[in-house]
Amino acid sequence: MDGDQHRPAVARVEFRLAIEAAELMRHYRGQAACIRVRASDGNVLQLPASSMRRFVSHAGLYGRFAITYDGEHRLRSIERID
Repeated sequence: MDGDQHRPAVARVEFRLAIEAAELMRHYRGQAACIRVRASDGNVLQLPASSMRRFVSHAGLYGRFAITYDGEHRLRSIERID
C-alpha cells in the first residue's frame, strides 16, 4: 500500500426551510428532536434540531441552506447560503 488512506466521499446538499417560531418551540421543548427536510435533489434528510439553532431568528427558521456530510452520513457542516 502506498500509505494513502481511503477517505469517505464528501457530499453537499442544498435545501430550503420555512418554519414559524411557534413550530420551532416544539423542538426546544424536546417534542421533536429532528427536523426532516427535502433536499433540492429530492432526497429526504433528517437533521438534529440542535444543528439548526444558530440560524433561528425571532420569526423562526427561514432560508436556503447547504449541508455537507461524509460518506458515512456524518454531519460535517451546515451553512446558510442566502
